[in-house]
Amino acid sequence: MEFFTHEWEVPSGRPNRRLVLQAAEEFTLNGALGIRGAFSKEMIQELQMAFALKSGMTENEWLADCQETGHKRYMSAFKIEPPFSDPELYANRSVLSVIKTLLGKNCKLDTISAVTSYPGSEMQHIHRDHDSLFMSEEICVQLPPYAISVVIPLVDVDMETGPTAVWDGSHRMVDALDFIERLKKQPDLSGASFPITTTGDCYLMDYRLVHSGLPNLSTQERTILVLVYSCRWFHDVIEYDGLPSILIEKSQYEAIPKKHRGLFCGIAPYL
Repeated sequence: MEFFTHEWEVPSGRPNRRLVLQAAEEFTLNGALGIRGAFSKEMIQELQMAFALKSGMTENEWLADCQETGHKRYMSAFKIEPPFSDPELYANRSVLSVIKTLLGKNCKLDTISAVTSYPGSEMQHIHRDHDSLFMSEEICVQLPPYAISVVIPLVDVDMETGPTAVWDGSHRMVDALDFIERLKKQPDLSGASFPITTTGDCYLMDYRLVHSGLPNLSTQERTILVLVYSCRWFHDVIEYDGLPSILIEKSQYEAIPKKHRGLFCGIAPYL
């Protein structure tokens, strides 16, 4: 099995346009892109400690408020408040430069959540994050990306803690649904790549990409933050049917720097 190789090292200073375009081309081709050192280790540690508190709830109370996404694997929302309200998280210069190149300058944040895989979790079901937008798969696979998941691990992730298996190029497969069914019947990871990360790294995935979380064979929780950026006309109504998908109070929204408020345009009706 090959390790995840589609990477972009964050350059010192402001990333120049040539490097950003190269990274965007890599993403367009593979449907995934790793960005090494996008965030400071100190920031990720602060986020990890804040998330570990789980707002003072007991584990049973916290799990009751989560959505199960697999065996011992849960998705939860968290409020956009310190330290999660830091613009360096949602408007990271290196990440956002690639995102806006792919989705356009008027893209928005569609959903923000966290996924925790507990020790002993089994392999997640193989899936895509959203159904096809149109009935014709031939059309769907030719479209540019409409939504991109930015995955930010809060711990180091290796083959023991359980990375995400991604099938490169599957966002362009006309027979992706048949491909998923074949993998479900006979799981085969030989054609997958695995984002092996240390704190501060992140990776981007096209919303159409076939992927699956691998088992957590370690003794620690593996939590990842997932920020989904999208074109303004798209909203994930499968996971968030008519509900606000970003938890933020009006006072915190008003504290967002004006230059970044466009990223939160989808939540305005719920404030």
